[in-house]
Amino acid sequence: MKGRIPVPMELKLLRGVRRRRPVNPDAPVLTAGVPPKPKGLNRLESVYWNQLVKNLTARRTLHPSQGAILHVACSYHWQFQKCRAACRESSVYETRSREGAVMWRQKPEVALMFQAMKGLVACLEHLGLTPASAARARPLPAPKKKETGGIDSYFSNPTKPSA
Repeated sequence: MKGRIPVPMELKLLRGVRRRRPVNPDAPVLTAGVPPKPKGLNRLESVYWNQLVKNLTARRTLHPSQGAILHVACSYHWQFQKCRAACRESSVYETRSREGAVMWRQKPEVALMFQAMKGLVACLEHLGLTPASAARARPLPAPKKKETGGIDSYFSNPTKPSA
């Protein structure tokens, strides 16, 4: 991500803002939660999804709107692993020039692997899973439990005497 990382709204309110742009009082407050797992993930992507969700929920830095970035991170991870397996024996191949000289060229999978690696690192940075971004990640507040009202609350509380 280019430029400065945005400061959370709560921190802006505590520190105060010296700029002309006012603080948005209607900014949404994010709460911790798990996004639904998308359909169509292959086995490796699904395993990586579960690892990321487990790690992020333990740190309470995951919220439901991060499902898309998690999906992209899983796709990059799968592409990285696939290209890495293709380059396991050798990352170059032999070819001949028009004159008959032997030339060694880099496999296309190597460039794809590095591209996937850069994309994966960018996704992990957005999720707060790199060493630099982990220091800036703050735990989100736990979601509020819904109060059940009416007849459900009457029957769910056994301490109330029956009429």
